[in-house]
Amino acid sequence: RHTRFRNVTGVQTCALPIYLGGRLDRDGLVSTVNLAPRVGTALQLTSSDRTMLRGGFGLFHARTPAIVGAFSSFTGYTDTRYRADGRTPVAPALAVAFTAAPDLTTAYSRTWDVSLEHRLSPEWSVHATLTSRDGLSEFLVSPVTGTGTATGELRLSSDGRSRYRDFEAGVHYLQGSRIDIR
Repeated sequence: RHTRFRNVTGVQTCALPIYLGGRLDRDGLVSTVNLAPRVGTALQLTSSDRTMLRGGFGLFHARTPAIVGAFSSFTGYTDTRYRADGRTPVAPALAVAFTAAPDLTTAYSRTWDVSLEHRLSPEWSVHATLTSRDGLSEFLVSPVTGTGTATGELRLSSDGRSRYRDFEAGVHYLQGSRIDIR
């Protein structure tokens, strides 16, 4: 895995600083090159520097687990289902093989967050943050059985998805460099 990262900070537009960044990854297991752009900003809402609104958006590519490259070489097995008596098969035995879809891609997520922080005093502040993450092209193993055949497979694909939402609110106390409680 080869990675290059570039960050450009403080691009000024309309008194709103915009922070640009990006990452370029080469994923050797699924033979892809992935670009992951990111952008963020911070806006001072009061002239006293006491209230800040921050936000950002970015793409984040996951590391492909090494097991993905070896999945198709796993030893198959035979699946036999039995009735309650433990001796009588319900159906013919099923030979199961491990296969990988030919179009595997690197899993990635689209993530954004918005945060509001207000400083009550030099020591005390309150904050609230909303975060959203949508995972795409995640690795997923699904059973595939042929109708009326005695073979099946466990197929690895990039068809997985996930979604995560979080809201956090908190208080922060800071006293010099000795005490920092969140």
